[in-house]
Amino acid sequence: MSADPLADLSEMFDKIGHPIYSDEFLGRVLAWACLSGFCEPCVLNHALNSVILIAARRFALEGGRVPDTEKMSRYWRPAMAELTEQGVKTQWLKPLMDRYKITGWEKLNYKEWAPEFKLPGLETAR
Repeated sequence: MSADPLADLSEMFDKIGHPIYSDEFLGRVLAWACLSGFCEPCVLNHALNSVILIAARRFALEGGRVPDTEKMSRYWRPAMAELTEQGVKTQWLKPLMDRYKITGWEKLNYKEWAPEFKLPGLETAR
């Protein structure tokens, strides 16, 4: 058991084959978190931090593990591409920000971060 009850609950549901969050949703959360530069509202939001932790576990991004390149290519990479191409006009972005009560997200320049962001092991997943 960790210090995060939501992450523990999600892990239990994952183990019985009924995940609380879809891989697509978690890929979008990770894409936004990566391209937002983990801005202050992101860091201070406990609910969003819990979901980011759940996504890191699901996509095997925790320290010492090899990332799940299949899931990353299928869910994270398209969300990253969509967010960098469309920016704040991305259809799923506003509902995600509203869900976690994040403000100021429309001021971030997602295209500025995109070329710099790479995850080890994903070069081979293209």
